[in-house]
Amino acid sequence: MVQSLDVRFTVRQALSGLSLIEELIDFAHFRKDAPNRAWSHATYDRIVLACRRGDLGSLTRDTLLFAVGEAVLGVDVDLANTQFSGAALRLPPFVFGYEPEVLGAIEHFLPRDGTFLDVGSNWGYFLFHLLLDPSFKGQVAAIEAGAQGFGDMERLCHRLNLGDRARLIRAAAGAHSGWAELSSSPSSGNRSIVDTPMGGEVVRMLRIDELGLRPSLIKLDIENYEPEAIEGAAATIAKGRPVLIFEHWSGPRGRSDGREPFSQLAALGYRFDALTFAATSAPSRIVPFVVEGQLTLTPLALGNRGEFPTQVNVLARPR
Repeated sequence: MVQSLDVRFTVRQALSGLSLIEELIDFAHFRKDAPNRAWSHATYDRIVLACRRGDLGSLTRDTLLFAVGEAVLGVDVDLANTQFSGAALRLPPFVFGYEPEVLGAIEHFLPRDGTFLDVGSNWGYFLFHLLLDPSFKGQVAAIEAGAQGFGDMERLCHRLNLGDRARLIRAAAGAHSGWAELSSSPSSGNRSIVDTPMGGEVVRMLRIDELGLRPSLIKLDIENYEPEAIEGAAATIAKGRPVLIFEHWSGPRGRSDGREPFSQLAALGYRFDALTFAATSAPSRIVPFVVEGQLTLTPLALGNRGEFPTQVNVLARPR
């Protein structure tokens, strides 16, 4: 049966929108209209001036704003880590925050004193979403393999004085301990473990079961490597019965036939819903702002997977 839940959360992170990279991401991925001639001239001028100054990094630098209590703190970031664009409130998919269906599910299913495990955290959007929320008294653990994303997350944690509540782990989550290689996609959010060596970044791999955590909610977003991570977390899941949220792709971006995360978790007594969100409040470019809306949980199984979009965030709950 389809469920609709009223949810309410606060967006406390926003990208200022100063960098050329954010504009290019907007046109490359979200706008149907091509840049006009005036925009192309202005872009050309920015690139030429940056070259003359010997400061090409200025094209990717931006300011990430955090609502911290009553204050708003700005931190310099580099959009060479393209995943920072998830905090760009002017981009169509992110006007209510990054993946508002996930934000709504976290708000509803994570106890205020619970432990959140973010697997594939990149720079830590969901980590900071929780730790900047004064009503959340729990703990956060974040696993990120890439040097770029992990370094950004570690620096932001230090800048915001949140290190005592955040456990940051630089590794890939897999079925066994050892070493693995990351793909070298220009988009940091699309980097994944590769089976065939391609000269990418070599990273440590571990099993979540090794960490001794008892998470209340686990979020997995590791580009189709979720089955291996779930295999390495089987004891943690069986013992603690956490809620899970995982990204699932079908079609060309899918891996094998896409059955594994469902069959693995079903064997542990889980059922599944596709997550969608519809806002009933207005967006804002100014943080903090409150988002209200309807979180819809639609029963999902392998038999009806084709009825949903190619990419969907799946909620898995113990029966």
